[in-house]
Amino acid sequence: MNDPAQRITISVPADDMEILREAQRDGLDVNVSAICATAIRDHVTEWRADRMLMREALAELQRAGWYGGTLDRFRQALSLPTADDATE
Repeated sequence: MNDPAQRITISVPADDMEILREAQRDGLDVNVSAICATAIRDHVTEWRADRMLMREALAELQRAGWYGGTLDRFRQALSLPTADDATE
């Protein structure tokens, strides 16, 4: 899976990148970006206590064909509330 088009790209705060690096060590093709995206911190923080859940969620996204996109697409893929849900 060396094709960049087949790679999940998620930007996370630098101090949370170890979670995604662990996923890489486990063989999941995840492009780890050092760009600080504080909006995703809420979700990374939820998974910090259970890193296996994060790896499983990323693997499930990849199996489902999700390879990146907006924060709302990420939330929808994991069935999390989106910004639109918060305003309803």
